[in-house]
Amino acid sequence: MKRKGFTLIEVLMVIVVLAIFLGLTASFTRNSLTNSQFQVTVNEIKQSLLFTQNLSRQSYRDMTSGVAFETDSFTEFTADTYSDADETNYVNELPPSISLTNIDFNSGTEIYFTKYTGNPVDAGSIDVNHDDGRSATIAVDAEGNISVTFN
Repeated sequence: MKRKGFTLIEVLMVIVVLAIFLGLTASFTRNSLTNSQFQVTVNEIKQSLLFTQNLSRQSYRDMTSGVAFETDSFTEFTADTYSDADETNYVNELPPSISLTNIDFNSGTEIYFTKYTGNPVDAGSIDVNHDDGRSATIAVDAEGNISVTFN
């Protein structure tokens, strides 16, 4: 007499193979999302610098523009001097796993771009760090060129 169906061992083997496959897929997906989050944050900071630099070149509101940095956020502003109370500021909060360190624009935490030229008042750089050890340095030179170096 032939029996139709699967034995308990066969069913368990399929479940084990599926569990291994799902575990590998979840790990890969988590690593991809973490990497993507880091890349997006670095790009957002670079784009904020380019955006405020262009606002200064256009002499928007007849003022300079710039970006102010803190360890957990960065703020785009258009004013001759930065004030965190200004309601026109645009604050960008960083994901909890990412922080900014070594913020140095002539010992300050803000970068200002001059009207018409878009050159920075003070050149400098910041480090973007992820909890998993990855880091990048975003630098602005005296001519206003913005570069990113992944460490």
